[in-house]
Amino acid sequence: MKRLSAIILAVSILVSLFGCSGKGDEGSSSYSSVYTASETESTENPAGLFSSSAEEPVVTSSEEPVVTSSEEPVVTSSEETSNSDSSLQDTQSRPEEESQVASANQTEKDDGIIEPSKINNPTGIVSSGRKNNSGDDWKMALVNPWNTLHTNYSVDLAAVDSRFATDKYFDSRAVKYLNQMCEAAANDGVSLYVISAFRTFDYQQGLFNSEVSEYYSYHPNATKEEAETGASTEVARPGTSEHNLGLAVDFNSVEQSFENTDAYRWLQKHCTEYGFIMRYAADKQDCTGVIYEPWHYRYVGKGNAKKIAASGLCLEEYLKQYNSK
Repeated sequence: MKRLSAIILAVSILVSLFGCSGKGDEGSSSYSSVYTASETESTENPAGLFSSSAEEPVVTSSEEPVVTSSEEPVVTSSEETSNSDSSLQDTQSRPEEESQVASANQTEKDDGIIEPSKINNPTGIVSSGRKNNSGDDWKMALVNPWNTLHTNYSVDLAAVDSRFATDKYFDSRAVKYLNQMCEAAANDGVSLYVISAFRTFDYQQGLFNSEVSEYYSYHPNATKEEAETGASTEVARPGTSEHNLGLAVDFNSVEQSFENTDAYRWLQKHCTEYGFIMRYAADKQDCTGVIYEPWHYRYVGKGNAKKIAASGLCLEEYLKQYNSK
């Protein structure tokens, strides 16, 4: 009888153990499924150069973007900047890291081409999806709301002289002229310090997202389209900023009061000698699509700079007049 009881007890223990083991496998299987789903989601929604246009879920609608006006161009800033920002990240985006951006003025297609703004283009010049800064006219490449860069845009870069910048980069074919200009100014007792130069799409997207968030803080009931359109008046969308091109530079301060400084006066007198023009004049905002920025200078080459300055035209007007892109 005792032996029978012992056998029954042993059988009961074994049954209990097998029962626990079965639940444990099921629990392990369930956890594994959740982890796999999480990995799949991460793969399907990677953090790319265009993760979103307002730090919100990516919009993939195929509907036409909302046009806020059909009469006047959107006037933006070429972007706020920070003295401590580091502009060099990946110089070329990876296709698997790209996602769509849908906005009030432009959308990004699956192939990485950013469509130009639907707002009236005052220049008549349109180019879309430029992938690199090459060709005979590389110095005159046009980037604005109507002339965009591909998300895989690439350019060879070189560091700006550390005497005039901290971790800033410029087109390698033009950086020596930027350094020479800063050195010449220093020899005249004028300080030119580069606070922003080349920017990746990723960095530009971050600036734009921050501005969208700022807009929401003042307009909490705004729609996504309204927030992005409002933000774009201060910070350009990625692919439409000259900083993505590698030929634009911001000096000293992103304040319009920069026009009252010795640095500004020196630049106005000497910048063309080194191939630069002040890109965004106060009386050309309707043509450039960008607000007045006395701190923003663009390399176009010495000959071109002198001709453009002498003509009194902005780059858009000059290119339109001479039928060039």
